[in-house]
Amino acid sequence: MILKNLGTQFSTEDDPRPFKTYEAHCVNSAKEMHGFAEIHQNFLNVLSKPIAIFYHQQEFLRCVFDLSGIHFVLYKQTLPQGYVLLRWVNERSYPHLLKNTVDEKRMQLSAQLIWENSNLHLSRDYMRNLHIKETPLAVREKFADKTLIWRDDYHQCLCFSKGDRMHLYDLEDVDYLSIKEVDDGRIGFYSELNIHFKSENGGSIPVVSFSGEPGKVAFFADYKKEIENVTQRQVNL
Repeated sequence: MILKNLGTQFSTEDDPRPFKTYEAHCVNSAKEMHGFAEIHQNFLNVLSKPIAIFYHQQEFLRCVFDLSGIHFVLYKQTLPQGYVLLRWVNERSYPHLLKNTVDEKRMQLSAQLIWENSNLHLSRDYMRNLHIKETPLAVREKFADKTLIWRDDYHQCLCFSKGDRMHLYDLEDVDYLSIKEVDDGRIGFYSELNIHFKSENGGSIPVVSFSGEPGKVAFFADYKKEIENVTQRQVNL
């Protein structure tokens, strides 16, 4: 099997995260374009049975093989150039990335805003956002699954937490926050609270989302002043 046009999701040299996704175009040993049968058999020989098979209207679409937490997804449909698409996805966990970067014993809740709402969801994918860490034990024990925004004046940081996960941002790096609202039956009914950084390449990061219903998505907008008081940053609608 020959791989061509190999690409990955993370490319910066100083990124501490292991790869998340690779993609490649495959041809069989004879370098034939439509070599799915041989490529599929090679995976069966090495990795045995797939852990998942997907069909559409009884037609085979793709299968997933697992090797110690690495998922290999083989697509039957060939690309326009004739190559078979292979994607492998890293589903392993890396708990060291969740290690807190500040002294938990000295963390302070200088100002806080607490929400107890089951429709609030904190972004938890630490492989996409390196600011996501483990919530300090004292905070987790006191607030449990409540959604919390707090400012730590001692460490000059801004935190968002729910349960065992939190977002940790240096206040100096935060430019402002924004609220995105979607009230559209074709897309969904929700709102997001986003962090915007001062650096030109920083962009924005979704932190907390609210699952609403038609005409009822303005959760964060109702708390705009409270959020600004805690974060000491402007909140744009």
